[in-house]
Amino acid sequence: MKQMKPIAFFLIGVFFLSLALFHFFGLFQDIFKPVYGFIGPEVLYIGGVAALIIALFSWLPTWLSILLFLVLVFGGGFYFKDNLEPASQAVSKALTSENIPAAAEGNPAAAEEKSAP
Repeated sequence: MKQMKPIAFFLIGVFFLSLALFHFFGLFQDIFKPVYGFIGPEVLYIGGVAALIIALFSWLPTWLSILLFLVLVFGGGFYFKDNLEPASQAVSKALTSENIPAAAEGNPAAAEEKSAP
């Protein structure tokens, strides 16, 4: 029974990733429309990868799981540090006070408020 746990997580991960990758929405719209509308493919990617990682950690011996976990944590930390820093700078630049009135010019409701005496 203990051997079924990694297999179950593996199957769940493959199912989530196949839902996210192949977008079955085009084939079976009635079935998958609520799934893609409520959850979205991004959550399916994250859930599928997490389930595959859990399956791998459950299958491996404890010492190897700990070693692999540490490698993934540090590798992921360096990856996200390099990739998220430019994104956070772009968000902070977009939220400056100089850019907010420029964004409101495209909004018709804001244009009406400006023209009101």
